[in-house]
Amino acid sequence: MITRVSRCTGTKAHFAALLIALALSAPAHAETQPNDIFIGTLSVERGEVILKRCDAATNTYVLRDDPDAEGDAVARFKALGKPAYGEVIGRYVEEAGGRNGLIVADIDNVTPGRDCHLLSIIDTMERARVGPALWIGPEPFSSADIVNLALDFSFDGFPALDLALAPAAAERLAVLTRANINEDLEFKLGDRLIQRARLLEPITEGRLQIGGRQSVAEIKQLMRDIYCTLTLPKTAATGLSRKERRCPRK
Repeated sequence: MITRVSRCTGTKAHFAALLIALALSAPAHAETQPNDIFIGTLSVERGEVILKRCDAATNTYVLRDDPDAEGDAVARFKALGKPAYGEVIGRYVEEAGGRNGLIVADIDNVTPGRDCHLLSIIDTMERARVGPALWIGPEPFSSADIVNLALDFSFDGFPALDLALAPAAAERLAVLTRANINEDLEFKLGDRLIQRARLLEPITEGRLQIGGRQSVAEIKQLMRDIYCTLTLPKTAATGLSRKERRCPRK
């Protein structure tokens, strides 16, 4: 009896040891987070697709296509190139440098022109309240702020719009630009984006150039658009001929 029990115990011990060995030799797999839905606005910035979530913190993520998925939603949106609302299906990863990232399986309900951010809605309401204005970043400049529009040329020889501001407006611009060195500022006529430019130094003299690689005709058209939209006095548009100052009836 003792011999039989001994054999049985030995067999059980051998079987348990085998299970432990198999468990130790089994490959360990890192747990993959499940996909979630991230809602926000999509844009292409410096060659990367960026999602700004519709939350109070406006969290930002860089998007990458999932190499294990069949789709190429990020690449397709990058080809589209237009800012849009979208619902991103993916999982969170932390990128190099601590940036937020999403590994994307798909992007649904892509809608160009739609914005879900509360601050953007407030901004639209503020623009409507202010009325016709040339916006530099968050600062509006109305007809009373603009002294003159003229055709000029940039340091590299391209046509540019030379904009001169009244003293009080010049001071507002100086305060704005001092606070935004090395930041991108948007120039808008109402809701229309004219230019987005990196600010390298403060603008303290109340004069600035708007332009890039446009033609003389394009700069003249921009001058006319500002003149007519803001209903500037004739004395504030020395760069326009009498014919060019004829605005369409509103």
